Amino acid sequence: MAPSRARFEDDPPPWVMGLRRRTAALRVLPDLVIIGAMRCGTTMLHDLLVGSPHILGGARKEVHHFDREPISDLDDYRAWFPTRAELALRTLRHGVQPRVVEATPSYLLVPGAAESLARDLPAATAVVLLRHPTDRTISHWRFLTRIGREHLDLGDALAAEEAGEPLGSGRSSRPRTYLARSRYEEQLPGWLDALGSSRLAALRSEDLFTDPNSALNQVRAVLGLRPVDSVVIYRRNATRDPGADEHAAVRADLDDRYAVTIERTLELVGIDLRRTSQAA
Repeated sequence: MAPSRARFEDDPPPWVMGLRRRTAALRVLPDLVIIGAMRCGTTMLHDLLVGSPHILGGARKEVHHFDREPISDLDDYRAWFPTRAELALRTLRHGVQPRVVEATPSYLLVPGAAESLARDLPAATAVVLLRHPTDRTISHWRFLTRIGREHLDLGDALAAEEAGEPLGSGRSSRPRTYLARSRYEEQLPGWLDALGSSRLAALRSEDLFTDPNSALNQVRAVLGLRPVDSVVIYRRNATRDPGADEHAAVRADLDDRYAVTIERTLELVGIDLRRTSQAA
């Protein structure tokens, strides 16, 4: 787990969070938590969900409660979410009891996060978005390269991860996790053990990207909400793909490595991550 809670650019001012903490007893906990995986469309799904008047988010998308050590108390977590009065007002206005969601894609990988979430949110459902692991790995590397945190090319960055070389230096250093976050078969069993299959909903990221309305309605059904007919589409955190051939050799190697991941993911949560041509 990360050692402490960092401030994020989208955090409310400290004085606002102080007020929210003092009113924590009046606030609710989320009904649904998007737990990952990173670079699999979690921001897109979160934004589509909270774009409805029937669904509210927290004071920021990623609360990072269950991936910190030590985990703060539950009132600190409640402080990020709406009050019961806000929910009652929405119910009067729209005729439906609103649901509350958060999305922290790092939860999926963090040891102990599943057990903590199961304990603190006994009625909540976790949603996991899963993308073809090769595409997820390369998207993760591209993202960190674009924001200036990764300076190695793709092949060298993957080799550095396997050698245990951290990303960055000093107090800001972090492990590279391009490969680790794509090994879904190592992460999903802990969540299934903690929550059971009835409280872990898995979606294929490619389905969200190609048919977001259908994917959105799958999650609304998990929340007990009626389907919607249309949505506004955008992908806020998408990275430009300069072409599949740019890293053809690395892609082929990753496809071979992840064959077991794809097979086990299908067995664990029923999501077929094979590419369309492979599944045909």
